[in-house]
Amino acid sequence: MILLERTLPLMVQKEEALLKRLPPHHPKRPLVSENLEKAKAGFRGEENLDYHLSFLPVKEYHIFNALRLHHDGKAFQIDTFIVTPSLGIIIECKNIAGKLIFEKFNQMIRIKEKKEQGFQYLLAQAERQLIQLQRWLTFHKFPPLPLEYIICISNSSTILINNTDSPQVSEKVMHAIHIPGKVKELNQRYSTPVLSSHDMKRLSRLLCEWHEPLDLPILTYYQLSENDILKGVHCPLCQALPMQRIPATWYCPNCKIQIQKSPPQSHRRLFPSS
Repeated sequence: MILLERTLPLMVQKEEALLKRLPPHHPKRPLVSENLEKAKAGFRGEENLDYHLSFLPVKEYHIFNALRLHHDGKAFQIDTFIVTPSLGIIIECKNIAGKLIFEKFNQMIRIKEKKEQGFQYLLAQAERQLIQLQRWLTFHKFPPLPLEYIICISNSSTILINNTDSPQVSEKVMHAIHIPGKVKELNQRYSTPVLSSHDMKRLSRLLCEWHEPLDLPILTYYQLSENDILKGVHCPLCQALPMQRIPATWYCPNCKIQIQKSPPQSHRRLFPSS
């Protein structure tokens, strides 16, 4: 069962709102736009993972999506965390197109359109999340639950190549369609229950209570001030700024539409924490 739903990240919503209010030639527009597209692509990949996980038996697994926890002053986020009485499974989801080559010395290279690009080694990232989660579980006095991790490549057309001497890459990295089978395999491998029914309920409650979605002041994050953003109310038809307020009506000078009631969004409501 899904105990923590996946929703569109707050930072994506803020970046979408910010782009609508940055002038067309503002120097920060390319950066905001690039970050937004990456975040949207990642979210689409996670939704693809969710689709495949929906084929798992509902009652056997507790699923927590986009779980973000704090421990010892540090935050860590897990794209999907699956819990059974005998096992916890961390799934790190990446929506990367092209050809992914896992090399020796913990290097990963993406080749796309004849261009090579180095990426953070995905296994090292997942292993760090596993260590942080182990510490969190120990801090909350849970029995030593076995933890495993899987790297999900959500783009089915991505070519995966393992040039290392270790079979670990092939065992841990796979396309989304293979994730449910891997989850079932791991659950069968770890067949001895570690968590009691009480432990499972307590763990589920604490994970939801301690979950803290990333929410940064968007203007501060991009080193902007309110003077950088366009003020006023968007036209709901053409999205132009600003609409003009005339008696009992809002008027758009760009498309000439007149609206009898007030459009709901203003720039101060969009960026309350900045």
